[in-house]
Amino acid sequence: AGGLRARALRGGAAGARGQANGETADNGHQLCNRRGYILEAALAIETQGASATQGWFRVLPGSCVTLLEGAAAGERYFLHVRTPAFYGEQSELGEVSRMFCVREGDFLLAGAGRCNEEGGTLAAFGEVGGEQRISKLTEARDMDAASARITAIQRLLALSGFAPGEEEGKAGKGTSAALDAFARARGEPRFAGKAIIDGTEGQGADEALFSALYEAASTAMQDAGLTLCNATAEAMMAAVATQGGKAVTSRGWYAVAPGSCKKVIARPLDEGPVWLRAEAVDAEGNTLVSDGRPLIWGGEKALCTKASQFAITESDDCAASGGKKAGFFRVEPAGAGGVTVRLSPENRQSDENSR
Repeated sequence: AGGLRARALRGGAAGARGQANGETADNGHQLCNRRGYILEAALAIETQGASATQGWFRVLPGSCVTLLEGAAAGERYFLHVRTPAFYGEQSELGEVSRMFCVREGDFLLAGAGRCNEEGGTLAAFGEVGGEQRISKLTEARDMDAASARITAIQRLLALSGFAPGEEEGKAGKGTSAALDAFARARGEPRFAGKAIIDGTEGQGADEALFSALYEAASTAMQDAGLTLCNATAEAMMAAVATQGGKAVTSRGWYAVAPGSCKKVIARPLDEGPVWLRAEAVDAEGNTLVSDGRPLIWGGEKALCTKASQFAITESDDCAASGGKKAGFFRVEPAGAGGVTVRLSPENRQSDENSR
């Protein structure tokens, strides 16, 4: 693990705007967050077959973080990026190159390819480095640093019970009033609307605001959503599908360690139907077989999936998008907008729709 030389450069409003016009990573690798979400990153380094991982580096919306300074000969670098659990189905982001071990809370793990650490789980990492000096994560609608920051504040306020009630990315009277209410509830005048929107309180206030919103959203979403428990001796990868209006969107994959539980949807489940699919996998992500049958929990709802991370709307052409149909089973909430699903070898379900 001594080969890891990662460090986080905390970036609030002022720092993010200063980097936005000309991100550079001449001496390492930089991750720039142009999404309306707080992001959490983990770094893996592999040298001559030995690997280690380190995390989590929090990347604030609109900011850039240097995760790697310099590069040594013979080393390969991999990055895993996720949204915090309270966002629910946003999940992990990016392409999959390898599976390495991560753990909740701050960690530095040696032997990360084996994942023998207590509380560790295999997660999907994408390779970075070489000619690629900057990884910039964006949304479907292109955001600059300022709009990513405002959008993230609005989404966190809504999760915390202070919904602005106006268009995302544009801070008007609704966002200002929501910030004022949040500031009063927390006893923090520096979080008041005008100061935060204008950025007059500076980088420290921005970091403090996102920390406070992070805590508030985590608390508000604690009892809501879908929690998946892996009651097998193998690593599990899961995908979920939710309905918004007439459209059903499938998302994956979520890694769930053996004998552990993970919240895969954070919002209340009273907004529409929810479906779930899970597969027990080896270290390379291949589906395992037990008693001559794949360790798959599927169902009759045929939806699109991909081998890498994905978010696909049902109306999209699955084959044209590089995906394939797979079977999902419907989850019924137990009440109060939340449910826990326990999957074991005994209750695996048919997967006739996988094709």
